[in-house]
Amino acid sequence: MGAAIKLGADGRHLYTSTRGADVVTTHLVLDGGAGTRPVADVASGGEWPRDLHVDGAWMHVANQNSGVVATFRLGGDGVPVPAGTPAEIPSPVCVIPA
Repeated sequence: MGAAIKLGADGRHLYTSTRGADVVTTHLVLDGGAGTRPVADVASGGEWPRDLHVDGAWMHVANQNSGVVATFRLGGDGVPVPAGTPAEIPSPVCVIPA
């Protein structure tokens, strides 16, 4: 079940979270905004990824059912790579930048 949809700061990558499959998918935005093409699925770092926030080279994913917010570094290809230890937060449902 789809949840969050966010455009990366570079405007070239779109990110979606899928609950149940517990993944974040990187999509490449096609030239001229003619659509997107999936690039990679990455484990969300927990269960039931409800929301995500992209901040430059970083992504934070709120995993509602496992009670963690996982942090990822975005590679040059836009694909998230796990970074650090997930923060334990009871039932996170959104990520709001500070």
